[in-house]
Amino acid sequence: EATDAEVMAYIFYDRVVRERGLPKEILSDRGPTFASKFWQSLMALMGVNHRLTTAFRPQADGQTERMNQVLEQYLRCYINYEQDNWVEKLPSAQLAYNTAYNESTKLTPFDANAGFTPNAYHDAREPKNVNPAAIIASDKLKEIHEELKTELEHVRKRMQRHYDPKRLKGPTFKEGDMVYLSTKNIKTDRPSHKLDYKYLGPVRIKRKTGEDRYELDLPPNIRCHPIYHISMLESAADTIHVKTGNEPRQITGPEVYEAEAIRKMEKINGQKMYLIKWKNYPESENTWEPTKHLANAQRLLKNFHQPRTKGKH
Repeated sequence: EATDAEVMAYIFYDRVVRERGLPKEILSDRGPTFASKFWQSLMALMGVNHRLTTAFRPQADGQTERMNQVLEQYLRCYINYEQDNWVEKLPSAQLAYNTAYNESTKLTPFDANAGFTPNAYHDAREPKNVNPAAIIASDKLKEIHEELKTELEHVRKRMQRHYDPKRLKGPTFKEGDMVYLSTKNIKTDRPSHKLDYKYLGPVRIKRKTGEDRYELDLPPNIRCHPIYHISMLESAADTIHVKTGNEPRQITGPEVYEAEAIRKMEKINGQKMYLIKWKNYPESENTWEPTKHLANAQRLLKNFHQPRTKGKH
């Protein structure tokens, strides 16, 4: 533990202090290195206030949470199907994020930190000796950077809509509309769910089957129940998703997403919301659902409320 912390101290001095100076405050996770007595003592002696977030809760720092979501979205777009090349994609993700304009600060992260924003690339000069491989590599880097800027802007707008408490009522669809389908309750054969596709499609809406439910015209490789709640759909007309070339090989899903248990209930803005444990899914996939989404879980609702009713007598 102490050895790892000592190595980290050297890296911290070499990569951070040497180039940026000594920070007044650091926010990190509770990894063994950062939580070690050596590291905590070192930070105190250097006068650095080191704050540790709660384990598995980057929400303790909203900026960290949003950055994680943006970088995860980038990796979903550009990693290969096996998801084993994400490390080599991080440098371009870092550059694109740090040179992207931030609506809150009115600056790019690079400008806020260093006082200027570097160029990702310049206009090409005529080389003395034209190398076809170099031309392809240069064009590819420019193309990826521009695509990534577009995707980052889309992610920011989508998160803004999600976190805005005053956002308008969700969209409605009609037969023939093209939509993206959320993979929240759909399994693919890729290793990491976190870096898997968040949306599939676009696919066509065949018909409306209920107040908030639609039947989709799914391709043969998506062997799932075709009817989905509107909360699982996103309009393709308002959405930009970068094409990766990594088309899904085979995707399967349960016939119906069956609620296994209700963990707890809370009132949010006057509306009852239930934390649902879904059958065949881990606790990490639990979601908060309103009563109207639990039409097929009346028995669970009754059993959940019954003990509380009896307890009052």
